[in-house]
Amino acid sequence: MNQKERTKVSLLWDIFHLVILAAILVINTLKLLINVIFLVWSARYRALVDRFTNIIRGQFFGHTHTDQVQVVRSFADGSPVGSIYIAPSFTT
Repeated sequence: MNQKERTKVSLLWDIFHLVILAAILVINTLKLLINVIFLVWSARYRALVDRFTNIIRGQFFGHTHTDQVQVVRSFADGSPVGSIYIAPSFTT
């Protein structure tokens, strides 16, 4: 990934963070609908989920080939902080 791409990705994460902060102020709950999180971004995503676990009420992902449910664990102590439902794609 070149510097321009890294800057775009960083900006997207900053916007995502701001959306979460706005949700805290306006509705106090958040349901995340996400197509896919690439491995290089998963640690940053988990850190945001860990930080805002008190308002995140659901995490829904797509783009896989099977139904899955995953437990999200805290970075700090490994305790469960949420769950993710991953729906299969319609095309395989």
